[in-house]
Amino acid sequence: MENQIMIVGHRGYSGKYPENSLEAIEKAIGIAKMVEFDVHLTKDEELIVTHDYELGRTIPLKGNIDHYTLSELQKLGVPSLIDVLRLAKNKLQLNVELKEETVEKRPAKINVMVQKTLSQLKEFGYKDDVCISSFNEDVLAKIASVDPIIKLGVLHHNPEKGLKLDFAKKIKAFSYNPNFKKLTAKNVSDLHAAGLQVYPYTANTEDEFKKLQEMKVDAIITNEIELLQKFLSR
Repeated sequence: MENQIMIVGHRGYSGKYPENSLEAIEKAIGIAKMVEFDVHLTKDEELIVTHDYELGRTIPLKGNIDHYTLSELQKLGVPSLIDVLRLAKNKLQLNVELKEETVEKRPAKINVMVQKTLSQLKEFGYKDDVCISSFNEDVLAKIASVDPIIKLGVLHHNPEKGLKLDFAKKIKAFSYNPNFKKLTAKNVSDLHAAGLQVYPYTANTEDEFKKLQEMKVDAIITNEIELLQKFLSR
């Protein structure tokens, strides 16, 4: 029987190309079925695709991401959510991670981020081919209240300390996206029993892939999408 584990490119094909870049997402086409990428809110309340709140690692600026406007960031090659939606349409499923740092202390910003994300997804016709994930429960709860149909993924750093099954049930989550290093076989069994898909992050070696395959996860989020493809094809 063909292996059913789905390949999810972490920040695009970030094992070979700059993470969260249009190039990394484009290079995942034809290898990964889905790409995961990160979205923050800019100073002018637009949606930008990058991971870090504090700049300097991948973007040559000082300060925080929400100190800069969309146009300032785009001039440095940072894509907007619209750029990614346009590129990936009909080519990749999307796992859109809404980052918590630009909104967590300001509830009004959560409303802006959620409404803009849903509006842009609708504009490009994304429905069954997108899942929105977040570590922030307020963000996920807000999405669930505005759009009860869209797929939601619960991100979790420490699944071994207890699963957020009540919350996942409350928002009718589609997937549970746990840190693979702390995931147990019992976690996976309990999540499946609750009707959730299990999409662990971020496994990058064959030994890690094998461990997750034996746990019967539904997808693997990885930087090394070609290595996972080769592993699954054997």
